[in-house]
Amino acid sequence: MLSRICIFLCLATLIGCKKKQESQQSSDQIVFYEFDPAQEITSVDSIKTIQIPFGQYDTPYPSDSSANYQLDIDGDSVSDFNFLVEHRYHFVSASHPQSNWWYRMSISGVHPISGISATTSSGFYVTKFYDFGKSIHSGGKWLNEATLINTAAPGYGFSGTKYIGLRIAKIFNNYGAYTYCWLKISIDPVSAKNKLLIESLGYNKTYTNAITAGQEE
Repeated sequence: MLSRICIFLCLATLIGCKKKQESQQSSDQIVFYEFDPAQEITSVDSIKTIQIPFGQYDTPYPSDSSANYQLDIDGDSVSDFNFLVEHRYHFVSASHPQSNWWYRMSISGVHPISGISATTSSGFYVTKFYDFGKSIHSGGKWLNEATLINTAAPGYGFSGTKYIGLRIAKIFNNYGAYTYCWLKISIDPVSAKNKLLIESLGYNKTYTNAITAGQEE
C-alpha cells in the first residue's frame, strides 16, 4: 500500500511539473523593434511639381515603375513578407492630370501559408487596419496576399499612421504554427501616396499566441 502511495505521489509530481512547464512555454514572449530611421518603401526616385494654367500637380519620376521590398520580421535571416509597389501612367483626365497615375501597393507572405489579416472594401479583399491595443489572433480572414493601397477605382488606402496584422508560418513535423505580428506603418507626408514608411514592428515568439497592435512587452 505504501509503495502504491509513493508511486502515485511521484506520478502526481511529474504531472504537476509537466503542467508547470507547459504553462511557462505558453506565456507571451514579445519582441519589439523600432526602425530609426523609418524603413521607406517606394518605386519612384522623385516627385516633380508641374505648373499648369489652372494650378499645379505632382508627377512621379519615373512615371512607370515597380519595386519589391522583402522584410524579415523575426530576425532569422529568412524573408517573411514581400511588399510590391507599382506606379503606372494611364490617361483618364486632361483637367485633373494627377489622376492619370495609377498607384498600387500590396503585401504577400513569402511562405504560401503565411498571412495578412484582411477585410473587405467595395467587394474586394484588402489589408485590415487595426487601432492601437486591438488583438491580432487566429480569428477573422487571413490571406497570403492583400492590397494596402490602390488608387484605381473603386480605390483603397489610408492616411496617417496605422497598424496591420501578420502571421508567419512555422512548420514542425507537418504541423502548422504561426507567429503573430504587427507592423506600424504610415504614409510619408511629403510624397503622399508615393511612399510608405514602416516605423516599428512587434511579434510574439510564442507560437499561436495572439499579440495586440503596438504591444512592446
